[in-house]
Amino acid sequence: MTIRYLPATGYVTMPWKNGTGSTDEICLLPPDASRDAFELRVSRAIIATSGLFSAFPGVERTITVIEGEGLALEFDDHAVDLTTGQPHRFDSGLTPVGVPKGGTVRVVNVMAARDAWRLAPAEILTEGRLLQPEPHGLSVVFALRGASELSDSQATVTLGQEDCALLDAPARFVPENRSALLVVPLRRASGA
Repeated sequence: MTIRYLPATGYVTMPWKNGTGSTDEICLLPPDASRDAFELRVSRAIIATSGLFSAFPGVERTITVIEGEGLALEFDDHAVDLTTGQPHRFDSGLTPVGVPKGGTVRVVNVMAARDAWRLAPAEILTEGRLLQPEPHGLSVVFALRGASELSDSQATVTLGQEDCALLDAPARFVPENRSALLVVPLRRASGA
């Protein structure tokens, strides 16, 4: 695979699991996965009003606000305030209340089943560099702003804003005109 390009024009819109909103499905793995049984799920969503998140037991989630003033996640015992471009990882079996700040927000989610993958800390990149997934690992790359090039030994792919890619081998990120990438690395769970 090396670079698997997932253009925004191919995302599929569907209702949230809890029925209170909709999401754009970017990627589900393995190929026969469903939103109730997956190893990896990448999605984009609009959060217009306060509401309870859907529960995905056994899954870790990294959520990043990609548009809007911010999002508060209110858990039973604590709250987290997210600003735009600030990735946050949490147990997706929990069901925080999401409270958009200052109006509608848009988010991107990377969700990984714990028995298959471990999410490493996400980062936002604005300067070119070599992206190196761990051996047998994977990196989810989402174009937050502008266009970016990803190049490996076989091809160069241009990511437009909000396009996505999966990497399983090194690829060079070349930013264009103040572009920014969200990179969420994953490593195989032991025994997976």
